[in-house]
Amino acid sequence: MFGDPRDIPHLTGRLIELERQIGDLRLEQAVIVNQLERGQAHLGDASRTITEYVQARADISPGTARDLVFAARTLGRHRAVNLRAIDHRMSFDRTTATLRHLEAGATAEDVQRSYD
Repeated sequence: MFGDPRDIPHLTGRLIELERQIGDLRLEQAVIVNQLERGQAHLGDASRTITEYVQARADISPGTARDLVFAARTLGRHRAVNLRAIDHRMSFDRTTATLRHLEAGATAEDVQRSYD
């Protein structure tokens, strides 16, 4: 299934491709989380917050749920980051880190340096 463990270039390429797919799915989840929050889905069950709701419903870690909710709330305010993520120029983890950097007051130049 995975091939020869000595085929490092192939395995590395596959690792990168899978992360791109995961990033695409996480971005899609962030859009859905945005819609769930706007619809106040968490008020329909015992969840106290949308983060708690996402964690329980998707069966994911608290950190992943926080990242999804954070991305859902902030991606729309940072179009350049959104486009860069959609174009596969950064992973979902880097996307959320960049968004946090911007939300903390980083300038466009600060962000560009972080890309480099």
